[in-house]
Amino acid sequence: MAKGQKGRQEIEEVCKGPLASKIDLFLTDMARNGFGGTVLIAEGDDVVLNKGFGFSREGIRCTASTIFDIGSITKQFTATAILRLEEEGLVSVNDSISKYFDHVPEDKARITIHHLLTHTAGLLHSYGEDYEIAFRDETLKKMFEQPLKFQPGTAYSYSNGGYSVLAALIERVTGRSFEEYLRSTFFDPLGMRYTGYSLPEQLKVPVVMDKSRKDGPYWYLYGNGGLLSTTGDLFRWHLALHGGEVLSELQKKRLFIPYVKTDEGTSFYGYGWFIDMTSRGTTLISHSGESGEGINSDFLYYKDEDILMIIFSDVRLNGKIAVDVIEELLEGIIFG
Repeated sequence: MAKGQKGRQEIEEVCKGPLASKIDLFLTDMARNGFGGTVLIAEGDDVVLNKGFGFSREGIRCTASTIFDIGSITKQFTATAILRLEEEGLVSVNDSISKYFDHVPEDKARITIHHLLTHTAGLLHSYGEDYEIAFRDETLKKMFEQPLKFQPGTAYSYSNGGYSVLAALIERVTGRSFEEYLRSTFFDPLGMRYTGYSLPEQLKVPVVMDKSRKDGPYWYLYGNGGLLSTTGDLFRWHLALHGGEVLSELQKKRLFIPYVKTDEGTSFYGYGWFIDMTSRGTTLISHSGESGEGINSDFLYYKDEDILMIIFSDVRLNGKIAVDVIEELLEGIIFG
């Protein structure tokens, strides 16, 4: 069975094999001590564990189908969309943003798409609250009016604003809304029916998201965060991305090039991904996400071992973010 075909099957609750059973027992015990969330573990293209444990802060029972706000994991979809458009000859990562937007100030005209993708444009981390009503053109105007932190390409500074500019650029190039482009290009073809900024009411699936979230528009958030998804849908995405359904092999590899050293330990940043070396000397490709109300997510692909780990949770354990605690403990179980 091809990876893409397997990825379009419904991925419901799964627990199979000795490793999954061990993790299941561990997480069940953690749920008795306050953990609430959903965890997926895959070995290659085989999901060995996909289960929910405990409850969210708002009392939602966590299951394999619970939808969570995935925060900055959203950035990989924005980056992939840009490379897809480049593959189609519609943009180049070396283009200045002044090619796509009018009235770009001289200091911002030196910003390229590559700078935005790698957080080296010099833009601020954010320009407003995630769920503050903000329209696209007004948001861009505000961003372009603010001074840069540094000259484009001279340093790294993580910027949600930069990825919102990328989302606006995608709209300018395609003539479609950012979400519509993602849905028609990625989500619908890949069977990711539980993924989007807004979801059909008929799905009737529990959603763990910011209580202040309404209808938008939220241009301080679009492109950099805020997508809703399930562990199963992200697994479909993982298979399609690495199976050649989304990008050519050349373009896919460009996502994971360690372009710039970050200010977070030993990690580098690619296009929408952190690239790091584990203590075992193997490659970890990952991204985390966090919403304003403490909804956390981790997407971790241990490339050399071909193991995928996805964790969603909105609780804390002994004052620590549960996702971080669970990630560290599961790494110990899986890799010893």
